[in-house]
This record gives sequence, C-alpha cells and structure tokens, in this order.
Amino acid sequence: HHACAQGTKQDCPLNYYAAAGSATCTPCDDGYYCMRSGGAALKTACVAGEYGTANTYLCRNCPPGYYCPDGIVTTACPIGKYSDAEGASICTSCPAGYYSPLQSSFCIICPAGHACTSGAMYTRCLIGQYSYIGSGVCTLGIDGFVYPTYSGQITSDIYIAPRGTYTQIIGTTQLTLKTCAAGTYNPKLGSTISTDCIQCPKGFYCPESTGDPLFYECPMGNFCPLGSALP
Repeated sequence: HHACAQGTKQDCPLNYYAAAGSATCTPCDDGYYCMRSGGAALKTACVAGEYGTANTYLCRNCPPGYYCPDGIVTTACPIGKYSDAEGASICTSCPAGYYSPLQSSFCIICPAGHACTSGAMYTRCLIGQYSYIGSGVCTLGIDGFVYPTYSGQITSDIYIAPRGTYTQIIGTTQLTLKTCAAGTYNPKLGSTISTDCIQCPKGFYCPESTGDPLFYECPMGNFCPLGSALP
C-alpha cells in the first residue's frame, strides 16, 4: 500500500506500511513485518515460531531456549522444559531422569544421589537414600548399610554399618545410623536392630559405639560391673 497525502501517492519507507485510504505511513507493529512488494508497503503477520518487533521488515525465528506461540513475543522455556532449535512455538518437557533450568535449550541428566521431579531442578536424596545417575528418583537404601546424604550409586561412599552401631528405618523414606549406648557394645557388622547392642561384660567398660569391649579393660584399682559405661 501507499500513502496518499494532498492527492499525491507516496511510497512508505522501509519498516512502515499504510492502510488502504490512509494519508500517512505507520510503523510496523509487533508481530508483523513490513516490506515493499511491487512498490507497495505490505503488513504481514508473523507465524507461530517467529516473532516480529515494531519497525522491523522481517520476522525472526524464535531462538533456542524460547518459544513464540503467537508470532509476537518471545517467552523463555520454563524450568523442566526446553527448545533446542530455532523456530519453536512450544517448549518440550525433559524426559524422566533429566532436568533443565529456566530458558534452556537442552536437558541435563540427573546426577547420582539426587531426584529430578517433573524435569525440575534436582534435590538431594535424604540420608539413607540413593539414586543412580539418570534415574531421577531417590530409593530407600538396604537396611544394615550406611548411605551418606546424596550418596549416589552403590559405590565406596556407601558402607556396611560398623561394629558398635545399627541402622534404623524412619518411616518409609529414611535409613539412619544409630550408635550403641554407653554401657553396651555390638560386635556385629551390618546390624539392623537395637537389641544387637548388649551389656558390657564384667571387668570391662564400654563407651558409646563400642564394637569390642576388649579394648576397654577395667583399669587396675577400679571396679567395672556388668553394663559399665565408665571405669
């Protein structure tokens, strides 16, 4: 289209258009591009996956990490979703075992020892839980073993409950390590019940978490009855 001012037809400059019968040229609107075709300045809407800003003569592809649903605005992909190529009209959800931050063009595999819920940022597993890389789900550990916080897969950082201790399941989600009380001892590895902690024998004393009372023989001149915590 052309502008007609004082009866004279005038070409609109680049990035402008003129509505039919208009005497003036108007800057191109958001979501449109304006360019000449055969001498006329045309206003054409951008399509989904593209965007156009005022005073532009072309539509641009939506950049990675964003989506453009209406040809007007660019919107960052939310947490848990991504767009990995130009021209996206929607963002894609990360698959199970992956996560993505805001405005992401790719998904990141969930690290060991963490949970990734619905593609959101990862959270650490509780003490007594573990997860493998990419699993995205925290699993309660095996009773009798110690799982440090965010321990990850079953490797060197997960170990059998030592002598003088036992493990205890709390609810259905946590497995924690407990120590035998002073005055008791536990010679077993991997204990899962408190009754494995038994009274310290006569002639010995047992500090907290004692595994072998033979290390704590009652000193000469002291009396250590059954269940002694101190000489």
